[in-house]
Amino acid sequence: MCLRSLLPCCLLLLVRTAHAQGVTNGGFESWSTSVQFEQLSDWRTSNSEAPGLNNTTRVAGASGTYGVRMETVVLGTDTAFGFALLGNIDDDLPVAGVPFTTAIDAIEGFYRYDLQPGDSAVVLVGIWSFGVLAVLDVHTIGGTQSTWTAFDLPVNQGVPIAPDSVVVAFASSDPFAPSGIAEGSWFEVDAVRLTSFITPTPDVLPNHEFELWDEVTSEDPDGWSSFNALLAPYQLSSVIPSTQAHSGALSARVTTLGVGSDTIPGILTNGTVSPFGVGGGLPYSDMPGMMNAWVQYQPTGQDTARILAYFLSGGAPVGSAYAEVTGATTGWTLLSAPAVLMFTPDTLLLTLFSGTNPGSVLWVDDVDLSGGNVGVAQERVPAARVYPVPAGDELFVDAPVGAGLEAWVLRDAQGRELSRGRFVAPLRASVDLRGLPSGPGVIEIELSDGSRRSERIVKY
Repeated sequence: MCLRSLLPCCLLLLVRTAHAQGVTNGGFESWSTSVQFEQLSDWRTSNSEAPGLNNTTRVAGASGTYGVRMETVVLGTDTAFGFALLGNIDDDLPVAGVPFTTAIDAIEGFYRYDLQPGDSAVVLVGIWSFGVLAVLDVHTIGGTQSTWTAFDLPVNQGVPIAPDSVVVAFASSDPFAPSGIAEGSWFEVDAVRLTSFITPTPDVLPNHEFELWDEVTSEDPDGWSSFNALLAPYQLSSVIPSTQAHSGALSARVTTLGVGSDTIPGILTNGTVSPFGVGGGLPYSDMPGMMNAWVQYQPTGQDTARILAYFLSGGAPVGSAYAEVTGATTGWTLLSAPAVLMFTPDTLLLTLFSGTNPGSVLWVDDVDLSGGNVGVAQERVPAARVYPVPAGDELFVDAPVGAGLEAWVLRDAQGRELSRGRFVAPLRASVDLRGLPSGPGVIEIELSDGSRRSERIVKY
């Protein structure tokens, strides 16, 4: 399945002379930064818990400009509640707080909410006193309250306690009763204070009015997408622009990341990326013969980088191209593979993959498609005629007008060479297919004018 990384000079000529229907930003010269969501300053929220989760947002507040809205949503097969947390909770227990030194016997603020039947919002306060977790109060709230309403909930049963530090948390569903968590529950909070009747001037919680929000951004090459948007909450990027370019100013640097015990694949695609896979693609209607890309590869251990093209029509696959590089390269290397199509596509889905081992890095530049009928109308270069398709033991080739037949190479769908030879006649000749495996493939044709053509074939 491996396509050797350094290909013959004939493929270099092919890339120089053929003009593809444009692969959008295939040279990775253009990049854009986009805002994925806003994060509540000083607080940890549900937005950072899972890629693509954005269910803690700002709303018009009861006091000041903003409040915080938490909503329970479905993400894939999971139901995720929204939360805002000051401090840290692990396995449902507070493990660290923020400094707070004035006496507490209540939590006050404003809220409004709409909780699904059987579901409850949560207000949690944890208090460390003399280094010990002395208080853990959990208030649950159900039903509906559509307008901002002041709340005053007791802490430590209303008995003042002097803390060292505190944890404060709000959630749109009750994590302590997971069977009741329901999509559509929402809970909004504003102007939160920890108070006591014996404390004239209590400490103020960080960003307690929820006025401060930070933009969380990601960057991708225009026309391409990666896991960068999903990794933005963790301030990670698996794809970045690199000045280590084959041509122009930039290339794309794709890295497989290791985060704790997890591996984040380095994927770059002209389609869309989600936690559940790659899909989509861009409009495309040519019948190319080859897929080409310039790469540099530095794997960790024995890893493999891959470039795949899927051609679709009406959402169904009608062709593909596949190439891989299995070891470290020295400088820029041309990676090419035959594109085998059965019908004219309407969509092209390209995917670049840096490998499965954390630390493997693939640089890629100048991705294009060539050969076949690509660019024929623009160049006014007639194609060689190859028939029949499918063929049995013999394949016939007619030379295009103005050039004679010189030599041929047969490759399978993975780019592996099956056989090669020279044509015995300049205008019409045959190629012996006996003994070759059945299935789709490509014939590369060298002409007397020095040009080359790639045409798809099928052997039955």
